[in-house]
Amino acid sequence: MDTYLIMLVLSLLHITLPTGVTAFTGIVGQANGFLAMLMIGIGFELRLEKSQVSGILKAVIIRYGMAILFAAFFYFLLPLPLEVRLVLVIIAFAPISAVCTAFTQKCGGNVAMSSTLNSLSILISIVLMTSLMAVLKIA
Repeated sequence: MDTYLIMLVLSLLHITLPTGVTAFTGIVGQANGFLAMLMIGIGFELRLEKSQVSGILKAVIIRYGMAILFAAFFYFLLPLPLEVRLVLVIIAFAPISAVCTAFTQKCGGNVAMSSTLNSLSILISIVLMTSLMAVLKIA
């Protein structure tokens, strides 16, 4: 986030970075996809305990029910270009942030349930986002 903010400020001030810096950061940036998949793989954990199934199911229904409402709002009611509305529809179905598990731990919540819900949301969101992109013909 800090990098994005710094680059935004540099861009607004029309300051360009030297070629050596952009060449090096380009190489490092190419590893970003691999690192993202590695972190998802490390954090992926599905442990469904019978006592937690109803809570997880309720959270998934609320999460994706709200995503449907937000997606409908973005698509039908926002006065933005179609491309922007389609991107917002896809974003509404994005997985739960990986930071939520750490935040749950800090708040004294059920970390195991949060971790399972996070992993489950990754699977569900990949399917939903891919399906939406196919249906809406985005790509």
